Amino acid sequence: MKVALFDFDGTLYPGQTFNVMLKHLKDHPQYSKNYLKFMSRFRLVYIGYKLKLVSKDTMRSEAMKLYILSFKDNTKEEIVDYFKELGQEIRQDLYQPLIEKVKALKAKNVYTMVISGAYTELLQGILEDDFDHLIGTTIPFKEDKIDTSNEILHMQSDVKVKEIKKHLEDKDVDWANSYAFSDSITDLDMLQLVGNAYAVRPDDELRQYAEVNGWGIISNE
Repeated sequence: MKVALFDFDGTLYPGQTFNVMLKHLKDHPQYSKNYLKFMSRFRLVYIGYKLKLVSKDTMRSEAMKLYILSFKDNTKEEIVDYFKELGQEIRQDLYQPLIEKVKALKAKNVYTMVISGAYTELLQGILEDDFDHLIGTTIPFKEDKIDTSNEILHMQSDVKVKEIKKHLEDKDVDWANSYAFSDSITDLDMLQLVGNAYAVRPDDELRQYAEVNGWGIISNE
């Protein structure tokens, strides 16, 4: 079987979902109080990042964790509905040339996957009917509420390949004829899994790597 692996932020979606998530939460008629909870806890992390006491990856992981923990008093149904609503807003701005590529690959029976640091529930709200499988940051639930005792594992670059292989471990994957798409050099390990790697509106480092290695480059140019 052939697979196609897609990053989300900067690839399928031109922007950064976390920026949209913050604005949506801040302006939300029901959950704006959660934004205040988030900011009161995140402020110190962000100051640490600006002072170079906290790494960018750590800052991002803490932001994701604190964002969802602001919903610890809400039910699972409320959280899922919130992300469905947000997902429909984000869906309107997906990068259409790549969405058409997804459709073309699915028509050839290629197994399509999204691997993203975004919450799985948000990915489902955006893309549930478009891909065969979605891998995102999992929100731990227990008895209809967020399980605050359970670690929230942010799906970043070093974890992505492990989760891809775990999901496909019982499948006979033709990696040499499979596909991967990303905008960032941080996804290099994922891109190197396949024989057909594409840099999508890439950062400078990935563009240079793609050019040297003869990878496809998809851009607005």
